[in-house]
This record gives sequence, structure tokens and C-alpha cells, in this order.
Amino acid sequence: MNSTEHSITTVPVVKSSGSIKLIAFILAGLWVSTPVAAQSGLYIAPQANIFVHGGDTVGVFCDVTNDGNVGSEPGAVVRFMGLLWTNDSHATLPDENSYVAGSSVPASFTGTGGLFWFNNFAVSQNLPQSLSGGFHVDTRNGAAFPNLQIDNPQHVFLVASTDAQVRNTLSFVNGKLWLNNNNLLVGNNGPGAISGYTGDRYIVTGSGINGGYLYRRKINSASGTVVFPVGADGNFYTPAAILYKGTAQDFKVRSFNQVYDHAVTGSSGMTSFVQITWSIGKENNETAATRITLQHPQALEGSVFTTKRDSSYVTRYDHVKQVWDTVPASGVLTPGNLTTGATQAGTYVNARDFVTTLGMNEYFSKSVDYSPIQVKGDLSIGKEVINPFNPPYRIGMDVTYRITVTNKSNIDFTNVVVTDTLPAGLMLPKSLIAEKGLAAVDVNKKIIRWKPGAMNGNEETHLTMVCRIIEGGPLVNMATVTSFEPDANMANNIAVSSIEVEGFTLFIPNTFTPNGDGKNDRFIIGGLEKYPGSGIYIYNRWGGMVYQSKDYHNDWTGNGINEGTYFYILEVRTPDGKKIYKGWVEILR
Repeated sequence: MNSTEHSITTVPVVKSSGSIKLIAFILAGLWVSTPVAAQSGLYIAPQANIFVHGGDTVGVFCDVTNDGNVGSEPGAVVRFMGLLWTNDSHATLPDENSYVAGSSVPASFTGTGGLFWFNNFAVSQNLPQSLSGGFHVDTRNGAAFPNLQIDNPQHVFLVASTDAQVRNTLSFVNGKLWLNNNNLLVGNNGPGAISGYTGDRYIVTGSGINGGYLYRRKINSASGTVVFPVGADGNFYTPAAILYKGTAQDFKVRSFNQVYDHAVTGSSGMTSFVQITWSIGKENNETAATRITLQHPQALEGSVFTTKRDSSYVTRYDHVKQVWDTVPASGVLTPGNLTTGATQAGTYVNARDFVTTLGMNEYFSKSVDYSPIQVKGDLSIGKEVINPFNPPYRIGMDVTYRITVTNKSNIDFTNVVVTDTLPAGLMLPKSLIAEKGLAAVDVNKKIIRWKPGAMNGNEETHLTMVCRIIEGGPLVNMATVTSFEPDANMANNIAVSSIEVEGFTLFIPNTFTPNGDGKNDRFIIGGLEKYPGSGIYIYNRWGGMVYQSKDYHNDWTGNGINEGTYFYILEVRTPDGKKIYKGWVEILR
């Protein structure tokens, strides 16, 4: 038979255990469905049925594309030694209850079923294997293995942007299962079982903020403590466990490297944390007693965390307050026991009980109690006017402030935040430039918040801003700096800039120079911004009106008239009524 010219679309349900072995090996060598370019190896066509009986082991030495039905009984083993197993859109993997007398239609996915054994140990020079699961976790629809065993030291990878499901038991013998930005659901009417997981054998969810999740199906009080054997990468095992006393819900867990001050954004590297974030969620926001247990290795601890590990606790990110919460120390267990193998030295377990609602997407990490720590670091702040450097300062003048934050020690600081509340005598900044981090303006409260983030020992950074003066008299501006770590010297965490502004209401200049050099090109009346709807009328020396505006915005340039002296009448609308100012201004070009 020429395999490139033949296609098999149906396979009879085989009742004899001897026959199924023979047929399986023949198909592995010859069964290719057209077109050949799209499919290779063993192809199981839509509506085709293969059934493996209990006690039988079927070896498959090539790639498999399953678009039909591969059934199995308890005790049956399908040993897959190819490189890629694909479940296509019609694929099913039914169990022992599917083939009943008088029926040839696969119907059951609630029984025990056989074992699908991914084992590439003796074939293809120890290459990794791939699985396109054909399942969609969002809809809970698609193909699902009754039982799956990972036994490949080069690991098994989910591919092709499809999720996978194991209805009953996922077991580990060798290697890891890499989600590769896909998801894995274990369980059917309950959380199922995962066995054989250790510090070397687990589910890799991905080291970045986004990645795949391990789901466990329908956890409730009858499930007991359910372990999620995950790690962010192939180097560190960081499992979680959940004990849930509410109605049955699907839970999901993944871990990723690093902890950010806003869960998935902001600064990282906080030394009082374990450098892992666990993302945990469930189907809805039901309130029920829940215990979250997390395990980490010492290698992922921040330097401060290590020194204060005995006062550590599980911290939860508060989405409302936008901070990691602080709770009493929970105690730490070592070595970690979230394993089915021997415990590993240098691993630690913390647990936390919740009686409040845990949402559909929560973030957890571990931190330590800071109260006993004697911090030697010193963070300081300064604020000064750098342009114009010397007085006089007048209403309507633009001034440039510089804020300087200095780490005056060799101790690193994290989550550094500067707050500057602008006084009434300053307008909102026309310019705001931060050397490091992000700066933003709360327009309604006239507050500037600058977040430099982490600052290393002896580091200095600056922010400059340009504001216009709109009131006379004393102009006092204060800025403060805070950090996640306590500061040994709080006295220099506040900076005050104070200048004296001439006048108390308006500053009306008597010259301006509209020559196009960008300096003093307009007739700017300082402080007029506070009095919208004010009008101005400009006359030449013979009484002829050369300019008027009933709502003046400091925009007259003297366009179209000669140098010389001109006279103005300024009508200012104040809360106490209209005030009239008269005077003269000279245009110099």
C-alpha cells in the first residue's frame, strides 16, 4: 500500500485486545489521510474509533493527529513516543462506559479510562514532546485525556495556542509540563488528581506577568487541600495549595517572577518580599472561608526577607488601596511539604486564612514585618527655584522649580514617591520633566505625584517643573518624599521653597518687546488668569483705539502698530465687582 495515496475514514470498534495491538501498529506505519501536506504519521479521521482494552499497552512511534475517537478502559496504556500529539476539532478520548452493547457512539467521559503515557526516552535522541490539546478552557469544551503521564526528561510542551484537559489523573515520572502561554485544566466533576510532583517535576506557567494557568475543577470543602504544583520557570518550584469551604468552584493558579508595587505594574525588586507573585482566581466572588498556602525556595528571597523570615506572612494586593497589605506574621514551615517526593532543604511554606471575599483575579506574595528592623538608610529631598535664580519675582512670571531626591546611604530604597501640593499662588505646571520614573498631575487637587521607583545607594535624581505665578506676597511650596522602607532620618523628607512675590493682585508691566525673539513678545498682565471675562482697551496718543478685547487672555502683540507709548483701560471682573485700571505701556521693537 502506498501511504501517500490512501485515506482511511472509519475504523471499526475493536473488541479483541489482540486485534487492537495489531491494528494500532499497522496504522502507525501506513495510515495517512489526504492531503499529505497537512497531516503525517498516525491520523485518526473524524468518526473513526480506536479502543484500547484494559491490560493492553499500545506503542505509537510517530506523530499523532486525532480527529476521531480514541477510547480506553482502566488498565489500558497508550505509550506515545512520537514528537507531536494533536487533538483536532472533532477529537474525543472517551472511557470504558462509551462502548456499550448495541452502540458504536462514544458517549462517556465520566469513567476512569486508560493512561496516555508521553514517553520519548528511547526514541528520537531524547527530544522534547509537544501536545496540542484541542481544549478551550474559556468554554470548557474540547478533547480531554482521561489520564496523562509525563515521562520525558526533555519535558512536554503545550503548543498551537490550545489548552489541554486531564479529566482524572495527571502524573509525573520525568520532566516538566510547560504551558507555553496555554492553560491546563485538571479534573472533571471534581479537582481530579496530580501525582509525582516534586521540585524537579511540575507545571511551568511562565516567568512573565502574562502566561498560562493551572486550573483545578470544582473545589469545595469535600476536596480537602488541593495542591497546584507550579513554577514560573524551569529553575524554581513555587507551588500553591487551596483549602476552600464554599460551593464547588474552579480555581486557577500561576506564579511569575518578580513582585511589583502595583501587582503587575510599577517598581520591582522590593527586598522585603519573596521575588515571586502568585496569581490566583476562582469562578465568582462568593464569600467563603479559604486557606492559601504558598511555598518558595530561599534563592528567591529578597535580602531583607531572609533576615526577617521568621516574621513573614502571605501578603495580598489590595486593588482598592493599591498596596500590598500587612498582617501579623503567620509562622513559616521548613522544609516545604507541597511535594509528593522527599522534602527539599531551603524551601519554606506560609499559609493565610481568609474569611473575606477572594475575587476572580487576586495576587499574592510573601513579605516580612518591618517593625523590628533598624534601617540605616537616609532618603532626603530638596526643592529650589532655579530660574530666575534671584528676585524680583512678579505676578505673571514663569518660575522653574527643581526637586532633588537623594539616597544619602548605601541602602537601597524601593517604591519612592514624591508628593508636591501646589499653593494657590501657582498655576498648574506648563512643563514637568522627570529624570527617572513617572510624574503626573492631579488637576482638581493641584497635586504633583512623582514616582522615581527604586533608588540605589547614593543615587540622586531630579524633577523640574515650570509654573506661572498668579498671586503676590509670600509663595511657599512644600514637597515630601516617602519610600517602602523606613527612613532613619525623617527630618529631611520634607523640602520647602519660599519666595516673595511683588504685589498682591495684578502686575501690569510698562514695556514689552514684540520683536519675534520669543521673549516678552506679548502684553502680559500678571495675575489676570484669576479674573476671566476682564476687558482691555488700548489707545494711541491721539485717542484712537488700536486694540480691544472684552475677555483678554494676555495675547496682544502690538501687531500692525508702530513703536511708541500707548494708553490702556483695564476692566477687571472680581467677585466684588468691576475694577478699573488705567495706565500706559511702551512698545519697543
